Amino acid sequence: MKRRIGFFGGTFDPIHFGHLTIAENAQKQLKLDQIIFLPSGIPPHKTKQILTDKNIRRKMVEEAIAPFPAYSFSGYDLNKSTPCYTIEMLRYFKRSKLGKNSQFYFLMGEDSLINFATWYEADKISQYTVLAVYPRVNQNLLGTAFLKQDDFISINSPIIKISSTEIRDRVCKGDDISGLVPAVIQNIIEEYNLYKNK
Repeated sequence: MKRRIGFFGGTFDPIHFGHLTIAENAQKQLKLDQIIFLPSGIPPHKTKQILTDKNIRRKMVEEAIAPFPAYSFSGYDLNKSTPCYTIEMLRYFKRSKLGKNSQFYFLMGEDSLINFATWYEADKISQYTVLAVYPRVNQNLLGTAFLKQDDFISINSPIIKISSTEIRDRVCKGDDISGLVPAVIQNIIEEYNLYKNK
């Protein structure tokens, strides 16, 4: 039987309860054996965004997923000095030991799927993975002509209203974020004095 591996990318600046809820729902519904969190190094679609130091973001992700045995961290994207494209990441893992006898699932939001046609070699991504799409906005999932119904699966999950942008703004204003991130993430934000200046 093939192992079912999920990939969850993002800037995770910071990682929050919304990310963990998406991962939990995906793991249950898709019966994933493992979910690999891949913080972005240089996101191709967010090249102008100033990100928190990669080592701090790595620490936040590792600490947030530590209680979950099926979750793991990969620095594949984070450690690259050039923009990392999804197709390159999938090819790398498909050639690795992990790729042997495995089915890949790539977790992404509806908002990303709408712009999916602009991704590098987007038409080849479905050769390596099933797109597991979680709700973000009320949009038509069939937003790209080359995607077939079998190329993606909709994750039954409530729309996540938490965003990293909101959390950064709240920290900058001195507002409470205790209900938005795990306590360990709040501690790291305070330890490194993150997001005080926009």
